[in-house]
Amino acid sequence: PRFLGFAGVDPHKPDAVDELRRAVLELGLRGLNIQCFEHLMSADDSRLYPLYAACVELDIPVNIHCGVNFARPAPMTYGKPEAIDRMLVDFPTLRVCASPPGWPWVNELIAVAMRHPTLYIGLVAIRPKLLATGGSGYEQLLQYGRTLLADRVMFGSSFPLVPVERSVEEIRALPLTDTVRDKWLGLNAAAFLRL
Repeated sequence: PRFLGFAGVDPHKPDAVDELRRAVLELGLRGLNIQCFEHLMSADDSRLYPLYAACVELDIPVNIHCGVNFARPAPMTYGKPEAIDRMLVDFPTLRVCASPPGWPWVNELIAVAMRHPTLYIGLVAIRPKLLATGGSGYEQLLQYGRTLLADRVMFGSSFPLVPVERSVEEIRALPLTDTVRDKWLGLNAAAFLRL
């Protein structure tokens, strides 16, 4: 297996951009990971903008937590997709993966992805079988993910909550064409990461 690391920096620190540059240029990390609820800020918070600008300059993607969080001290609104939409208006070339895929705002995330061609959706921290489970809230993601957004849905595991093999099996069991399944299981990630 091949692993690529993403940097995690504290946007509250004045040297956050320097930390990111060092992580990429010296340590060889390949992206930035932002858990907005941990920093008590939305994805469109201006304090994150210098980091986004550095990502564009360094040509690295950013993964942004999207959807409800279960950390009670942090309001769940920090995970709303509309903040990613507002940020991508200002950074239209920034490659972003929204993961987990937006629950309970899945339809809103789909709309944001339809507006911004650099936004990918990561199937992280969910059971893939939920996409084909009525009433789960993920049904539209399956519909759009196998059609209009087929090039921008990426597999991610729920490890250690769910074994990776089981997550892959659940993707394989979804009603997808072989072409779309191959995109979800690796080709889209390769494009996102510029491999």
